[in-house]
Amino acid sequence: MISLLTIATIISVAYLFYWVCTEDRTPESLSATYYLLGDKGWIFQVVIASVGLMLLPVWVSVSETATQHLAFIACSGLMFTAFAPAFKLKLEGAVHYSAAIICCVSAILWQVMEGLWDITLCFGLLGFTLYLQHDKWCFWLEFSVLCSVLSNIWRLI
Repeated sequence: MISLLTIATIISVAYLFYWVCTEDRTPESLSATYYLLGDKGWIFQVVIASVGLMLLPVWVSVSETATQHLAFIACSGLMFTAFAPAFKLKLEGAVHYSAAIICCVSAILWQVMEGLWDITLCFGLLGFTLYLQHDKWCFWLEFSVLCSVLSNIWRLI
């Protein structure tokens, strides 16, 4: 399980690091990187789907019985987001936005219900601070949720 979590963390950090540190602009959201990559948009899909698939067994196994469903729903939402990346299209956009919202809400609820609000709050404040400095609220929200979830899963292992 630790190897899956390690790989998911490395992939996530590398992808976030690329967009935060090497690009001259912060994307509107993680999903916007699909369009910024152009004909290599499949990279976004592989990254997001891989992270969701690798996190699923680890996340569910570290969860209390009462919150396992939230981990499952969050990972499922993440994978639906990856498989419907073209959010500018009408139907695919509806799937993408719904899945992304379900993923974020489930992830935040899982952390709160697990009593892991301290790290969640710290990453939330970090994301808010970065938003105030760089704008792009959606990207920093997604950044905060992903980082807090990964940190909290590592904390529970």
